[in-house]
Amino acid sequence: MKITTKSEPKASIHHVPGSAFPIETPDHLPSLNGCFIATGRRGIGKSVALTSLFAMYKEHLDVRVLLVSSTAESNKKLLKRLDVAPEDVFDPDQVGVVQRLIAICEEERDSFVHYRHLKDNYERIMKQIRHGIMPTDEYLMEFYDFSTNQFRMPEPKYPCYKKGKPVVLLCLIDDAFSSKLFRDPALTNLVVKHRHIASLPEGGALGITLAFTVQSWRANNGIPPPIRNNATGICVFSTRSAPELQSIQESFGGEVSKEAFYAVYDKAIEGSKHNFLFIDAGKLKPNQPSMFRKNFDEYLIVEENGVK
Repeated sequence: MKITTKSEPKASIHHVPGSAFPIETPDHLPSLNGCFIATGRRGIGKSVALTSLFAMYKEHLDVRVLLVSSTAESNKKLLKRLDVAPEDVFDPDQVGVVQRLIAICEEERDSFVHYRHLKDNYERIMKQIRHGIMPTDEYLMEFYDFSTNQFRMPEPKYPCYKKGKPVVLLCLIDDAFSSKLFRDPALTNLVVKHRHIASLPEGGALGITLAFTVQSWRANNGIPPPIRNNATGICVFSTRSAPELQSIQESFGGEVSKEAFYAVYDKAIEGSKHNFLFIDAGKLKPNQPSMFRKNFDEYLIVEENGVK
């Protein structure tokens, strides 16, 4: 069979500038906003893995962590490590959890937009004052500091505001798959639209990163297909279920042969029951040599037929 081609330049696709992962993250971490899943049997380390990932983001970014878990009170170490505020902890059996998560996104978007308006108006008002013009402005009293009898720019809610960036929202949904939350169609809708939540006036959106722990990939208490299909990263712990592992391979191992996928999986989990294969299905950065890692700190670089 021979296939020939003929160009039709008038029908070429023009891509609009932008990115599905607009948040600037350190080179060693997966791109955001994302949807992460940790799958494995009870007590194997799923929550520890995702908590560690969130903690690494907190080292470099201004982050607000939300937690949806029915066992949060019994896991004080998790709350302390991620500095989760009491008002940011939700029971998955509560009514309206998804709506509350969306409301928080919109509140944070509004806070960031308001600060930018304040900054623009502060510069304009200070210019007027320097020229001897007393401004009459709705923002004027927001800039007045009674303790110093001076006008000054209010401190931002987060340091990142000064760099023109909003806070990063991370939500961990921990072992909640038998709860009311996962019978709520709004959750699936949130996962599908998570990058577009809380749109910004200039375009784009604040968005939210979601992370799930689950004991089974495909069983009744496993990940619903719409959530699996939107995953940008998955932590695969050791499993005795060949069908589950095959399903993961079919979903996330397409860039390498089936044999290579099983080889990196075996390599990743060897040495400890708490080890896992991390598959980065998001946007890899130039310095990230592979979509596969053993845990988060060791790349597994596949070489097939002499080609990496």
